Amino acid sequence: MDTDARGGDQPDDWRVRALAELGLGTPAAGTLGAAEPTVASPSWWGADSRRFRVVDGDRRIYVKVWEPHAAHYTDTASSTAAALAAGRAGIGPEVVAADPGGPSLAMTDIGETTATLDRFGDTDSRLELARLRAAVADIGTLPRQRQPLDEPSELARLASDIGAWLPADLSWLLRRLEPVAERVRAEGWDEVAAHGDGNLSNVMVTADGTLALVDWDSAAMMDPLADLGVLLIEVCPDRRSAAELFEAARGRFDVAEFDRANAYGAAELLRWALIGSIADAVQPGTQEYSKFADWQFLRARWALSEPAFDVQLGGRR
Repeated sequence: MDTDARGGDQPDDWRVRALAELGLGTPAAGTLGAAEPTVASPSWWGADSRRFRVVDGDRRIYVKVWEPHAAHYTDTASSTAAALAAGRAGIGPEVVAADPGGPSLAMTDIGETTATLDRFGDTDSRLELARLRAAVADIGTLPRQRQPLDEPSELARLASDIGAWLPADLSWLLRRLEPVAERVRAEGWDEVAAHGDGNLSNVMVTADGTLALVDWDSAAMMDPLADLGVLLIEVCPDRRSAAELFEAARGRFDVAEFDRANAYGAAELLRWALIGSIADAVQPGTQEYSKFADWQFLRARWALSEPAFDVQLGGRR
């Protein structure tokens, strides 16, 4: 923490500036928590932003300041709108202050415990999270629309334009998604508000053990099967457990819908791999982002090599 000779926070501290920009005033000496660490690999934990806590008596606030590289793939105004709606609905922390056109967001601090895979070792525990995510559909219309199957090709063009490192087999990975995207466009899809990011670092466990969703940077109006698909790829170790969760979450099993959800999950892996490459190109030096990209490209290769893409979805190699 940056401090002056009296032990107070320096006025040029980025945390002090963030609070001022949010209209939260000047913090009392000693109330600012240290900046929290960023861990992009193997999990995207706070990799889009800088974050800190403010603890002043009973007042506990968690502040997020987006990093410049997030502007390449995040609509902060839409993210803020989603966070506001989720807070009002009790699905996520209440937003204390926000500047929709700016880089900062302040929320009620709901604790420090982030969910991990070991919490979701069976269908019942996974279903609890699936139902929480499904409840996002009731928060209202969001300003952003997404079709996740189209995003990898868009991000690949951006990555190429800025000189990001890209794997030699990227064209193959993109080709594997093309026929799936064409089929979905032809068939159409429902559109609901959704969180859109299956990473468990976005799930908080509150003091009473309930779950809450944070980080609304991927939130948008989208196919509900896309939001379920990113959860399947995150918490289910194999196709059988994914099918069990899918049926429990949907109340029935439809093989075409299940295959579509899995395709969305595969697209999510490729999307994040490309985001990792973009972030590494814009903010090089730590190797955090490049390691994350390598891991997600590996997972995408595995997912896109599934026979379902050839047999059930009409994919091609």
